[in-house]
Amino acid sequence: MRRPLLCLLVGVATSTAARAQSRPVAATVVLDSAVQTKGARKPVVILRNLLNDDRWDQALDNSLPLVVVYTLQTWRSRDNWIDEMVGETMWQTIVTKEPLEEEYTVTLVVGNRLQRPRRFAVRDSAMQYLGLPQRVELFPQRAGRFYYNLTTRITALSDRDMDQLERFLAGDPDLDIPEPGTAVGRGVRRFLLRIAGLPSQVLEAKSPQFVVQPDE
Repeated sequence: MRRPLLCLLVGVATSTAARAQSRPVAATVVLDSAVQTKGARKPVVILRNLLNDDRWDQALDNSLPLVVVYTLQTWRSRDNWIDEMVGETMWQTIVTKEPLEEEYTVTLVVGNRLQRPRRFAVRDSAMQYLGLPQRVELFPQRAGRFYYNLTTRITALSDRDMDQLERFLAGDPDLDIPEPGTAVGRGVRRFLLRIAGLPSQVLEAKSPQFVVQPDE
């Protein structure tokens, strides 16, 4: 699995009106406007309406954290043959809400590393941050016709899972089985296995195709 570098495109997303009505959450993957060497393009992932969707908004109101797991695959299109997957990468966003203070916390997990949590005292600020485009710093190096396929899994955690999550974020090494790698990295893998069987919503999206030219 290749470790992605994520860049939030600050200033692109606009403020969303406060919960006037429920709107379903949606995830898309588009191509970055900047063209790389030989025509390659980076993927940009956008998550919309997470806090405008009643299902997930109510889960947060009930103190159930949300885990959003992104799986991004790079595919090479082949005429008259099955397309070839040439790469896959994953990252996670964890969203929690403190009911007494109405404070939202968003934590990004990239590779084996927890990024510094972002805290928001206003719901609209958290919603705007979650909707910022995420540019993934990778692109195919070989020649061919390519596209990106995105799978986004959203899961609400139970009280027991919430306890596991808090220990996981605190770096508790007892949450994992002995194996090579960092304690946080082992925790990420086991935690993802735990939430895989929970009720969730899965969103699929596909980018436009682009062509990477061969060496001259």
